[in-house]
Amino acid sequence: MNKEVRKIWHDFNNHMSCIDMLLQMGNIEKARAYIKNMNASCQTTYMGIKTGNEMADVVINQKFMLAKAQNIDLIVSGGLDEELNINQMDLCALLCNSLDNAIEACRQIEDKEKRKKKSKLIFKNA
Repeated sequence: MNKEVRKIWHDFNNHMSCIDMLLQMGNIEKARAYIKNMNASCQTTYMGIKTGNEMADVVINQKFMLAKAQNIDLIVSGGLDEELNINQMDLCALLCNSLDNAIEACRQIEDKEKRKKKSKLIFKNA
């Protein structure tokens, strides 16, 4: 499973590099077509968790599906402001790393019935 996840992230990073290069060359239409093709190839898109922040929603829903594939119940409560005083890349990294760590810890639990992770999100601008 870890090998498969690494492959997916490797492919994703390659896709992002291609899109970035298309945008740097000013070829917006090809970049849009590339993204559209990527979206069409995604067989399962789940966006049932809504936090109030689109970036967080994308990350959390992706991790929700990853956890589900590993028999882990990811339970998310709370909410976020859409406009936070945090860079979107930093927010993405923070959520990805914390949820990846939680999922990895749950994977270590042998009894699959006990694999649960509850996350409460409360980020507010100061």
